[in-house]
Amino acid sequence: MDPKLIEKYYRGECSQEEARKVMDWMNSQDALQQMENDFDRYWEESREHKNSFGKKHQQLWANFDKKSALKPGKERKITKYTLRKGDKNYGLKIAASILIVLSISFWFYQNSLQDSAQTTVASIHYTTITVPEGQKRTLKLKDGSTVILNAGSTLRFPEQFSDSTRQLHLTGEAFFEVVKDPSRPFMVHSGSLKTTALGTSFNIKAYRDENEVTVSLATGKVAVQQAKSSILLHPEEEVAYDPNTLQWEKRPFDPALTLAWKNGTLYFKDADFEEIFQQLSRWYGVHFEFKNRQKGPWQFTGKFHKEDLETVLQAIGTSKSFTYSIAQNNVLILFN
Repeated sequence: MDPKLIEKYYRGECSQEEARKVMDWMNSQDALQQMENDFDRYWEESREHKNSFGKKHQQLWANFDKKSALKPGKERKITKYTLRKGDKNYGLKIAASILIVLSISFWFYQNSLQDSAQTTVASIHYTTITVPEGQKRTLKLKDGSTVILNAGSTLRFPEQFSDSTRQLHLTGEAFFEVVKDPSRPFMVHSGSLKTTALGTSFNIKAYRDENEVTVSLATGKVAVQQAKSSILLHPEEEVAYDPNTLQWEKRPFDPALTLAWKNGTLYFKDADFEEIFQQLSRWYGVHFEFKNRQKGPWQFTGKFHKEDLETVLQAIGTSKSFTYSIAQNNVLILFN
């Protein structure tokens, strides 16, 4: 019997056919013999390799040996049980034996991993890049991948990627051009979302002061995960996630609009008041104040390529009937 199938059975992940296969095996005489052999082997291997574990694991083993040791003058009593196929509890006893072996194996494996993990985490050094509002920055990572960080964004990543993954943490907005490396998936964490790619290009927008996180795929394929759910994206598809309702949807997007920022272009399409001035504030690194603003529908469409703030405000002001004054990093918008 395949040990992986047995473990799968006890995790409750078997199909009906697989579960039936395990139960039939449990009710065979071969099961008992295999479990006796496996138990002896696991026990001896764990004792032989105890010196290769960390100090914490060796102490756990010492405590285990101490508790199981005989007291002076006491004789160890061994009771041998014989299981017969006709025994109504035969399957249960086999199951219990399997659990004992799996539990002992997992106990030693888990404790050795904890020692290893503590050593590994302690040796990892991280780099944090923060781009102020009004600026952008392009990074070349050590694996050859390129990251374009938008204004008001922060990217955190290890100085040296591991042999198995390339993991980064993003707050804000960034465009990634990932060098293909099948052995090391490229993973970007943005809030509760995780975007995984091998070799592709995609955009993530995850500002903390916005009510939506979006992952937009330009080329290749990516998988976006949230908790136990996952969505696979194809080019010109994006996922929009609401951190407040924990709801998300997959939808098409316009690359010319969504990716315009990385080429230095401000692109508004039917944008409302909050969207426009929030983006202008980040783009130019300024603070806005408003006077005589009338509430109501407010939409604007326009494209500005590497224009200064005054040029942009003049164009929007002509359309929306306002004037402005600039004093260093403060902008007053006065509606007519």
